[in-house]
Amino acid sequence: MSTQNLLEQKTIVVTGGAAGIGQAFALGCAAQGANLVVADMNSADETVTAIQQAGGKAIGVKVDVSNQESLNAMADAALKAFGRIDGLVNNAAYFREVKLTPFEERQPSNQRVASSKPKSKADPKRGPSGVAKPPNMA
Repeated sequence: MSTQNLLEQKTIVVTGGAAGIGQAFALGCAAQGANLVVADMNSADETVTAIQQAGGKAIGVKVDVSNQESLNAMADAALKAFGRIDGLVNNAAYFREVKLTPFEERQPSNQRVASSKPKSKADPKRGPSGVAKPPNMA
């Protein structure tokens, strides 16, 4: 089975895509033919440039995953650039202030940030790809 262009004509949003694991996901998806929306609270220029120099299509979007308006703007930018959202890699989490609290107290909010909020805007406009099941990295 060929592994070339498995994601051709698909649009993938990668939160936390400016560096680290998120960047690796973005580059890997682009190598398989996906259009990429590289979303991060920092500049995603390095990742976007690498994708474009390799012949891929990508945009960078600044996003604060703890802010619904910012997430809506991210989804709108993706739809404006590529017309659809087929996949979402939730790699960003919100940890501006870390306190010594039990894991159980932090986990529900991180699950909410990582899965519920980004999907709320994208789901109705996902395109003809069926039900999305985004991987959560946070």
